[in-house]
Amino acid sequence: MDTAEVAEKSFEENMARLETLVRQLERGELSLENALLCYQEGVALVGHCQKSLERIAKEVEILTEGMHP
Repeated sequence: MDTAEVAEKSFEENMARLETLVRQLERGELSLENALLCYQEGVALVGHCQKSLERIAKEVEILTEGMHP
């Protein structure tokens, strides 16, 4: 999955893909090359999901600023 595909997917879709990759890696049945590809994709997904969470956290902070006296 490339960067554009990751950006098009929802947070939930990206997390589901990340969970799939983790399960594949944990099984230990992948070749070294495929394991590396899964790991690289996982790193990209984690980065994208982290950015999404940071963006949402900022939005929540802005929305709740006016609620505190």
